[in-house]
Amino acid sequence: MMINFWKYSCMAFLFGLLMACSAERSAQQKIKELEKEVAASLEEQQNILVKDSLLGQLLFAYADYSQKFKEDPQTPIYLYKMGSYYYRMQNWKEASKHLEMVIDQFEESKAYPEALLLAASIYDSPHDRNNDRAGQLYEKYLKAFPNGEGRAKAEFFFKPAEEKMESRIGEMQKQLRSGPKGKLDRAMAHKLVLQYLHYTRTYPSSEFSPAYCFEGGKLASSIGESYDAIKLWKRIYEQYHDFHLYPQTLLQLALEYEQKMPIFMQQYQRRKEFRSKMHADFELEKLTGVDWTAEARKMYEEFLAKYPEHELRPQVEASLKFLGKDPNEVVQNFRMQVDSLRRLQQ
Repeated sequence: MMINFWKYSCMAFLFGLLMACSAERSAQQKIKELEKEVAASLEEQQNILVKDSLLGQLLFAYADYSQKFKEDPQTPIYLYKMGSYYYRMQNWKEASKHLEMVIDQFEESKAYPEALLLAASIYDSPHDRNNDRAGQLYEKYLKAFPNGEGRAKAEFFFKPAEEKMESRIGEMQKQLRSGPKGKLDRAMAHKLVLQYLHYTRTYPSSEFSPAYCFEGGKLASSIGESYDAIKLWKRIYEQYHDFHLYPQTLLQLALEYEQKMPIFMQQYQRRKEFRSKMHADFELEKLTGVDWTAEARKMYEEFLAKYPEHELRPQVEASLKFLGKDPNEVVQNFRMQVDSLRRLQQ
């Protein structure tokens, strides 16, 4: 009788184990199918919020699995995937919550190193700014995975802020240059202008600041952000008199004052959506009364006074000669000069 009891007990245990494994496999198969559907939908729509009901089903399936099978090796992987999806949805709170579960409970999981890096990047972003926690997680990563693929990213966190900003600017410059020829990524250009403004304001003594001011001014002007172009070029005008492109900066300022700033002001006054947070220091009433032609004249005349032998002198003299005149009058004068030259050559 005792032998039969143990026999049936073992059979019952094995049956229960098989049922549990079957339930896990069934849940995993359902999740795999949902993952394929979501991936196909995202590839088609290029938007994490598209087909949100389908994505919601997948997130629920991940959560349900992690609750029912807490000890299963697949659970930390699903928790990490949940964190990744919430990260893409910009739901930073939910993303960090699920990533922290992997970090706290599944140190031996293959999802652990990626969870450390992604959670740290969230804490090291403007969305959270928990530098202490970010530092703790990056230290954990470097200690556990000294030769891991994320080593450079983790070490980058501990570099001086000035060096980190220079590196970000360099990466953004590369991204902007790598775009399709003849097509400017305006969103990236806007972000880079913000970086130039922030860097040159924070580190005015840096050897890079004058060049960042000059390049940033040109970039801002090219995307119609004349106010920021002037802010950047005026920093050269006021602070970096020995900068090798100081003469060109005077000319850039003159042209921006003369040709673009009046248009910028009209747009700013006409369109409320044009007023970004970037222009929080924009003094509308003060700038509305500025005589932009007079400002341009000041720059042209200063250029001629300081650089009488400069190769750009003829261009500046011509610009000064026609400054403030009606465009039709300028064209007429040009045609008259061309006709005079032709008669002299006959």
